[in-house]
Amino acid sequence: MATDIVYSGAIHPPVTDRVTELQAASIWVKLKKILFFAFSGAFLGTLIWVAGELFELGWLQIAGIGFGAVVALVGIVLAFTGKVAPCPYCGKTVGAGAADSVSGSDNPEHIECDHCFELLVAEYGKVRALNEADVAGKDEIEVMALKDGVWPRECIFCGAVPTRFEEAKVVKPEYAKLLLGAVSVQSGKLRGVPYCDRHSGAVGLNIRDDALRVVFARLDMARRYLAVNTTRKAIKVG
Repeated sequence: MATDIVYSGAIHPPVTDRVTELQAASIWVKLKKILFFAFSGAFLGTLIWVAGELFELGWLQIAGIGFGAVVALVGIVLAFTGKVAPCPYCGKTVGAGAADSVSGSDNPEHIECDHCFELLVAEYGKVRALNEADVAGKDEIEVMALKDGVWPRECIFCGAVPTRFEEAKVVKPEYAKLLLGAVSVQSGKLRGVPYCDRHSGAVGLNIRDDALRVVFARLDMARRYLAVNTTRKAIKVG
């Protein structure tokens, strides 16, 4: 369905040609990352340890301690090797979040600005906008779902006049709580996804890092969704 599309709509968000330089993170950013991974490792490791205690599995308790230590160690490594750079779109710092990791290697690394949520590529010590060549052959492009977000007034797939509006939804088990014997799920939905008579089901949802994500069939669809939303705040899933 995505190979024969000719977009006929009016939304053409520009792809910036600005390129920014990666640099070492400040000591405060490094400390934030270390503390985040230390607490995350301790929390998840404790869950595994408690599950081992409940089911009287000594090996699982040992695994919980080891898992927590490994997560903390990963955090230290990422804190001292991770890089930051201004976003080519909004100019705010990319890579400074507690869970963010930008290696700055020569291999293309797809990242996302946690301020404007535009999709980027880090490579050769620089950050630039993600373009169509970077996603050639990909069937899914994922961006942050936006709180109080709106949809383009056209078919999200091809730009034609919309004739119907669908709902996208997702339900995801919380496996960490399953370790403690509690049944818990995360869920989310977005209403009003616009389609014409020819297209349907081209938008899905995902949940990652406790945030709702919109999954599109193509990059241009994702960028049109971002373009019509000037206020961009993530939808967090409790």
